[in-house]
Amino acid sequence: MPNGDSLETQIANVLWRWKFAEHDKRDSILSDSKFASMLEFWFPFSDIEFTRKRGIWCDGVPLLEIKELNRVSFVMSGVGYFPHDFTPFELEFHFNSRRDLIPHSIILRFGLLDHNDGLRLIGHHKHPSHIINLRPKTNSEWAVAVELTEPETENAG
Repeated sequence: MPNGDSLETQIANVLWRWKFAEHDKRDSILSDSKFASMLEFWFPFSDIEFTRKRGIWCDGVPLLEIKELNRVSFVMSGVGYFPHDFTPFELEFHFNSRRDLIPHSIILRFGLLDHNDGLRLIGHHKHPSHIINLRPKTNSEWAVAVELTEPETENAG
């Protein structure tokens, strides 16, 4: 996980604003901040062997849902265009403290695994709301399920 990445910090900032906003203001916070576009450019696919070898990149996030897992963690479930068809994804951002701007870990789940251990794309003819309902329930069913953690720093003291 990149340390201090400004896009990651922007994502964290929007998550906290979303969390503390009134429920009827949450959608406008996401749309005004262009949150789905931030995620589109954030995906670290070049850092993950499975996606790097297949040349996967994101070309849009037409459906996104955010939920709080607890006081300092969020899960974002969505559907992205990767790059020739829709596929589901989930992101968990876990922070040490409220309002932290750098997560201590991120869990990325992406794509459906086909019977040949490859990526099964659902197709652009399916509606994103149908695709999000087909997303896997266990890590072993996802094509990619990785945890990105902040590297430990040694105390200099």
